[in-house]
Amino acid sequence: MKCLILGNSHASVLQLALREGWSQPGLDLDIVVIPGRTQPVMRLAEGRIYPAGNLKHMRSNVEDLRSNGLDLAAYQAVWLVGFGLNGPSTLTLADGSHAFARACHGISVDGLAVPQVSRQVMAGILAHDISSSGFLPVMQSLTGQPDLALRVVLRPRPSVRLLTAAQAELQALYGDQAETALGIYFALHDEVVATLIGTSAPVLWQSPQTMDGLFTAAPFTQSGGFLHMNSAYGKVVLDQLAASMLC
Repeated sequence: MKCLILGNSHASVLQLALREGWSQPGLDLDIVVIPGRTQPVMRLAEGRIYPAGNLKHMRSNVEDLRSNGLDLAAYQAVWLVGFGLNGPSTLTLADGSHAFARACHGISVDGLAVPQVSRQVMAGILAHDISSSGFLPVMQSLTGQPDLALRVVLRPRPSVRLLTAAQAELQALYGDQAETALGIYFALHDEVVATLIGTSAPVLWQSPQTMDGLFTAAPFTQSGGFLHMNSAYGKVVLDQLAASMLC
């Protein structure tokens, strides 16, 4: 089976895992990684898809991709990797206008000005922000292709190290209810994602083996950041995707 991995910077961990030797008998994988908040943006023409937008940092094992594109008829499956809204970081936690802060409509802390936005409004904000990427148009284009199996992989939850690194910001925003606030954000985010994707493709939710509470466990995260993971995480995702093709 020939499969195409297509995603934003979060697909890089699958590329790392492949370089380190991950393989599965019977699977032939091509991968296209296009970093950027609105990526992946693709153009469909005569049964071929071409990368579009800012391609300065695009990485792929496919030669002449910009000019020749990809023949969809050559693939039996497309795996879309990195769907969803960027999770909170130490910077966005300190920014009361960020979607994460606005999500905490169910929190009330004495002495703190906790942002209050209704659940319905917050769901709309999340849906708008998530829809600003190229994933949904790509998905709509691909669902019309016969005999092409789609899978959608979400962005990973931020590293558990964020709890320590952002302790001051979390305390200032939510007092001792920070984890409750995070739980509200993540649950609503996942609900919006499920609604946006609908029945277009199966969603591969983050594997519990990579989780530490609400977050991605430290062994699966990059040492220099909170939002991107390492090759160990990439191998788990590849295992999930391979197993999903047998269902």
